[in-house]
Amino acid sequence: MHSTQPESGWSSRADSQGLHGYPTLLGAQLPERSSVERDRENEIAAALSMLMDANTSPVNGDGFNHAIPCGYTYLAQFAAHDMTLNSRPLPDTGGSGVPDNLRARALMLDALYGGGPQVLPHCHAQPDDPTEAAVKLRLEPVRIGSRQGPKRDIGRLMETINDRLRCTPLIADARNDDNAVVAQITALFIQVHNAAADRLPANWRSEERYSGARLAVTVAYRAIIRNDLLGRILEPATYDWYAGQGGDRRFLDTGLRDRLVTAEFAHAVWRMGHAMVRPEYKFNLRSESHPLDTVIERNAQKRPREMPLDREWIAQWPLFFDFGKRKPQPSMLIGPSFAGPLHRAFKTPSEGESGGLAKRDFQRGSASAVASVAQLRQRIAALAPVAYPNRAWLTDARRHHAIVRDFLDKANLAGRINKSLVQSITGEAPLGFFVLVEAAAKPWCGQHLGPLGSMIAAETFFRALDDETSLDSLSPRPGFGAAEAVRAVFGELPQSMPALIRWLDTAPPGRIATYDVARSAVGYLFLSRDLEQFTDTWALVQAM
Repeated sequence: MHSTQPESGWSSRADSQGLHGYPTLLGAQLPERSSVERDRENEIAAALSMLMDANTSPVNGDGFNHAIPCGYTYLAQFAAHDMTLNSRPLPDTGGSGVPDNLRARALMLDALYGGGPQVLPHCHAQPDDPTEAAVKLRLEPVRIGSRQGPKRDIGRLMETINDRLRCTPLIADARNDDNAVVAQITALFIQVHNAAADRLPANWRSEERYSGARLAVTVAYRAIIRNDLLGRILEPATYDWYAGQGGDRRFLDTGLRDRLVTAEFAHAVWRMGHAMVRPEYKFNLRSESHPLDTVIERNAQKRPREMPLDREWIAQWPLFFDFGKRKPQPSMLIGPSFAGPLHRAFKTPSEGESGGLAKRDFQRGSASAVASVAQLRQRIAALAPVAYPNRAWLTDARRHHAIVRDFLDKANLAGRINKSLVQSITGEAPLGFFVLVEAAAKPWCGQHLGPLGSMIAAETFFRALDDETSLDSLSPRPGFGAAEAVRAVFGELPQSMPALIRWLDTAPPGRIATYDVARSAVGYLFLSRDLEQFTDTWALVQAM
């Protein structure tokens, strides 16, 4: 489910500044493609989608990326929702024209909090005293048979309209119920907020506790994005440059100023997360591995009768992030290969084998008029200082063409696309496709983005992270800023997902990655059954 409506209460940057569409890294918006150009690009998108089916696409080894645990795929999706909100559907999903980005600011957890309890009361837990403002976000119990289990699921409204059951996620951004994993990531951050609110003085006003908790959680979230997510996704030299090694002049002078999210990032580079999606996921020790098809469909829109989630779908986080004692499930290598269900689930009946999510991704880039690889090469050559990481690679057209040609030679052995298209793609590959081919090439081998993809992502993320002005607006009282909020709630700032979850494990009312064995009425029974089925149950419990 992809919501296109902004949450009430947040102004649109486009509306407030008279800006339309996403800017480009070229420093100006590009004209929309002509109908002839669009038709050719759609033909190329269909051909590339066919070659990128994981069943036929050449990949390195078994395709698994043991450098990035699978939870980061969905943290990246959550972060994307926190940076972009399209004003209208893109042409690849039935819309027309170029959309505006309605996120007025980036990486401020607006996708979790929206406009706050006054604007979105249904997303917040209502206090017993109706005269008090909400302090906590809404969580709902999971199902254990016919009973209610612990509160580990997002809120949802069930209603029957015209004899048809309808289920609506009660969260600030409905896209965070797109699949079962991102919904669990959302529920995790809700738990963190609620636990943070309990750490603040009880004699504070409700509004102060809410704002103080939001401030602390937002600071922690931004630290995790900077140090944990980007440290894994970006090419190391590029990450080091933007994390501080490049100094005050580390950003390219594109003239974007505060227009942080570019078309190249939103509609090309960050679509790389689709390549990281696994064909199946195991959510906890009690569950079987769920095929991706069912993970995608496990949401309020597609399976309302199966809401709320049952315990089969409650994430035990050591299976998704690395806690050091047990190997988590890996993501897939970043490259021009998508899991089969991503082709099937996003294909119209008329598309045949040339449809799917990859095709939609490339059409999105075309419809949004992203800069071409050639244009970016020229821009980097003009703006990047001599010491800029991987500068020689970023400006070398010959090597760029070579890695694309190498992929096409391997993937098109059966001659499934004609020579004319092969020549067109080799000469000017769509940016979203090139970024995947680059990531898969040596020496990067799919373990993270390559130099061009990393540069585009870093320009967007680090500009947003460097802008801390919006944090000031969350201060609940004079003298209580970001540092004070972190100290009051966390003590020491968590800078990784495992660190955040470990902190939450110490917060009332107890463990969050599973039921509390001692406090649950049937906890010991469940534990004994887990021990019968899984010899490593205690290892997982200790890791949590």
